[in-house]
Parts: sequence; structure tokens; C-alpha cells
Amino acid sequence: MSEREGFTGVQVRSYYGANWFTDRGVREKRRLIEQKGLPNLKRCLFVTLTIPEGVCSPRKAYETGKERLRRFLGAFRKAIGREFAWAWKLEFQENGYPHWHVILDYRQHIPPEFLYLFEKWWGLGRVNVERLKYETFSYLFKYVSKSVAGDVDPETGIPLPDWVLDYRKTLKDGRVSAGIRFWQTGGGFYTQEPEPVEQVAKDPEPQRTCRVQYTIRQRWSMWMRKATIFIKNAEGRYTFSRQVYFKQPFCEVISQVVQALLNGKATAVPGCNGWSCRLSTIKELLCQTNQMDLSAACLSSRGMVYFSAD
Repeated sequence: MSEREGFTGVQVRSYYGANWFTDRGVREKRRLIEQKGLPNLKRCLFVTLTIPEGVCSPRKAYETGKERLRRFLGAFRKAIGREFAWAWKLEFQENGYPHWHVILDYRQHIPPEFLYLFEKWWGLGRVNVERLKYETFSYLFKYVSKSVAGDVDPETGIPLPDWVLDYRKTLKDGRVSAGIRFWQTGGGFYTQEPEPVEQVAKDPEPQRTCRVQYTIRQRWSMWMRKATIFIKNAEGRYTFSRQVYFKQPFCEVISQVVQALLNGKATAVPGCNGWSCRLSTIKELLCQTNQMDLSAACLSSRGMVYFSAD
């Protein structure tokens, strides 16, 4: 019996956002991407763009390569004389330097001069060009980094250098942009049409641009403290859900619940991988702004909360 089948009332589960740094996060990324529809990739060009170690700092290599990649795609578009679908994924080598895997929907014969032009357009290092042999390409859905320089960040557990985790840049207009883009598509890469959004007439507003304000480290820290509460009624239907934040990482909250179990203030739920305890046992671990949400949710459940260990 699973927790979904064996427990009604309030459930608390850890939140886990889609990301490129963990196995579970990549699976979620893959699910979201495949929902948009991946094209048949067989015979598409697969280009790897690298930057050699030592020519500049890894951060400078990333910033230079990101801008050069945009020009590379533009030069290829001009050379073939038409639009084309494309996707790229940023990864990091063990030396901490970035490289980009680029898929180009160009299945015709490659003129010999194109290989020279690829290196000229990139101009930062080695360029490797292949043909994809299969309709799908599983390498898209792997970690962006294995172990950079053999180190794993002790705070986040992510094998990326500090400059990536803490990346933040002040733009020319004074705004701050944080975080790094690891995946991008264009030219109609996805095959599924987005669902139409009903347009509501309203007064025009000036266009606004959104910049990521949190670094990868900051977002990861928030994710670690984030959880989702659900209410499931006796018929097995979910009637309420809300995301909340704890004062400490969710794994430490679980440890507190296990300690409560040892002290007789919590009980194991038969057939489920988790524990049940009263709200009063854990409410001090919840951020103040979330206590009302969880307290209200527990009213229909006589104050009992089920914590999932998954």
C-alpha cells in the first residue's frame, strides 16, 4: 500500500524543483521538456563548442561563450538562408570551464567549407560536429556537470564551482541578473502547440522584463526548506494544496519528526514510508507566514499531520 492509498487528511511532502544538477531533478526536467514535444532528432547536426583552459577565467569563458553562441546561431542562419530549429545545453567540464552542446535541425549534406566556418564563427576553441544517429537523444538529459575539479559544494551538494552557484551580474541599466541558463531552444524546436490563452481586453501597460534575482545557491537553499501540504479526503481526492517554508531544510524537519517518534510523540503510518504527528509537534519548525496555512488545513484532520519520507 502506498501513502496515496493508505492515508487521508493532511500530508506534508518535500518540494523538489526541476533542475539539471541531480538525478531526480533531471528526470523532472525531462518530463517537462517532453511534454512540449521533442522532434525527431535523427540526422540533425550535433555541435559541441568548447573553450580551452587557461585562455581566461571560467566565468569570463562563460560570459564570452554565451554571447558568441548567439552570434554562431545567427551566422549559421545567414549561411543556409532560412530559419531552423535549434536547442542548446550548457555543461561544465571537470576543469570548471563551460562547453555547449548544440542541436541544429539541418539534415542536408554539410559542405566542406562549413566545418571551417563553424570554427571561424565560434572562434574560441575546438568545435566538434556529428550527426545524430537516433530519433531521440538521451544525452540531453544528463547532469550539467559530474564532478568539477573533483569537488562537490558542501552546502548544496551540487558539483559546480562557487562562481556558478553564486553567479550574479549587474546589467548596463543597473538591474541585477542572477543564475545561469542551462537549456534553451528556438526556431520552433518543440512540436506541441501551446494551449491558447484567453485574451482579456485591458489598458496597455509598458513592457516589463523579468530578471532572475536569486543565485543558484539561494534558490537551492529555498528549495531545501520548501514543502507542499495536501489534504486528501476519505474518497482519496486532494482538496487542498499549498507550498510552505520551514525554518530549516526539510531533511532536518524529518529528523525532528523521527525524534518525536522516539519520544512517543509521533507514530509510524502502517504501509507508508512516513510518520504521523500532531501539528503542535512541528509548528515551531514552520516559518511564521506558513503556520496559519498549515493550522487551517489541519482543522479537518483533528490536528494530525502525515510527513512523507520521500
